[in-house]
Amino acid sequence: MANTTQKMALSPRQTFNGQRVRRIPGCAVKIATWNVRSMYTCEKYTNVIQEMQRLNIDVLGISDSRLKGTDVKESDDTITYYSGSDDEQHMYGVAVIIKKHLKNSVLNFVPASDRVMLLQLKAKPANINIIQVYAPTGAKSQDGSINPFYNEIRQVLHQLKAHECNIVIGDFNAKMTLRRVPLHNFRGNRFRRSISISYLYDIYGMLNFSLSSLFSSNCLQK
Repeated sequence: MANTTQKMALSPRQTFNGQRVRRIPGCAVKIATWNVRSMYTCEKYTNVIQEMQRLNIDVLGISDSRLKGTDVKESDDTITYYSGSDDEQHMYGVAVIIKKHLKNSVLNFVPASDRVMLLQLKAKPANINIIQVYAPTGAKSQDGSINPFYNEIRQVLHQLKAHECNIVIGDFNAKMTLRRVPLHNFRGNRFRRSISISYLYDIYGMLNFSLSSLFSSNCLQK
């Protein structure tokens, strides 16, 4: 009987612990997130786009965008979906920037608040649901704003299908620690504000693929 076992190779998009992953032929979909600390001015916005292009990022989540209101902004090479507040200070805000050739892949844009938004992309083998967030800082969490923030994420997740690729990215304003800290998912208690570095390594060690190599070259439907 012929040996049909697929060989495992070290992919350039490997996990942190060097574990072998299954390499899938085709182009990668690069997804990243960045706390830009405002891209309200044209100069700031242009700088973000230039960095996105320099690093060849396909989908870029933005925290603290400080863009006013909710809208979709198109440029020559990118499209920006953003959700912000309507006040004069235009504080906080989240956004997702995609390359323009992915425009027809967008299924839905849900601006939940100035701290949480959802962008759904049609893809194979499963649709990609990106939840971009910007958590309150430690000082802000004392005024009761942290619980509504996690409730918003939970409400968005409950609208999504479990078999799809649901990704929560952004700035959680959490502290890093070397000691182990138990975490809970959104369907139980909210995440602790301290994230253990050793726990993060455990999480990546459990994965047998990297995000960028999960989808084939025709994964995003045009």
